[in-house]
Amino acid sequence: MGILISFLNLLLYIAIIVFIAFVIVWVIQSFMGWAIDANVMKWGKVIVGLLCLIAVVMWLAGVLGAAPASPTFGATDKRQSQLDALPPAEPAPPSICKGQIPRAGQSATWEPVRELFPSKWKTAKNNAAVDDLRRAYDRGDISIDRARKAVFDLAGGIGTPEWARRGIGATAPSQGSTYR
Repeated sequence: MGILISFLNLLLYIAIIVFIAFVIVWVIQSFMGWAIDANVMKWGKVIVGLLCLIAVVMWLAGVLGAAPASPTFGATDKRQSQLDALPPAEPAPPSICKGQIPRAGQSATWEPVRELFPSKWKTAKNNAAVDDLRRAYDRGDISIDRARKAVFDLAGGIGTPEWARRGIGATAPSQGSTYR
C-alpha cells in the first residue's frame, strides 16, 4: 500500500510540474500576447522532462531503499551528531489514538509551543535574548540542553492545560487554546 501511495504522490508531483509549465506558456501567449520562440519552447520541454525524470529517480531510490541522505543545511558536525544520537520516534500505540481525530495529536504538540511564545511575547527584546542564547550555543559556550532550558525559562514556561485545571474558569477546547 505504501508503494501505491508513493507512486500516486509521484504522479501528482509530475502533474504539478506539467501544469505549471502549461500555465506559464498560457500566460505568456494569452495574456501577454508574446510568441514563444521554438528554441525556447524546446528547452522548456527539456527542463520539464528533466524535472519529471528527477522525480521518478528519487521515487525509485526511495522505493528501493537507496534514497540519498537529506542535507544538513550547514549544520555543524556537532549538531548533526546530536541529532543522530536522538532515539528514533516511535508511533503512539493504537490504544492511545483510538477514537481521536488526527488533528488532536497535532494540537497537543503545537498548543504548548504557541503558549510558550504567544504573539505578545515576541518583542525585539525577547527575540534578541533568544538570538544571544543561540549564538552562545553556536560558539560552544553552552550546551543544547542549557540553551533550551534558558529559552524555556526566559519565555516563562508553559501553562497548565485545561484538562489538568480545576474550576469554572477553564476554557473548552473548542473555544481556544487549552494551555491558557
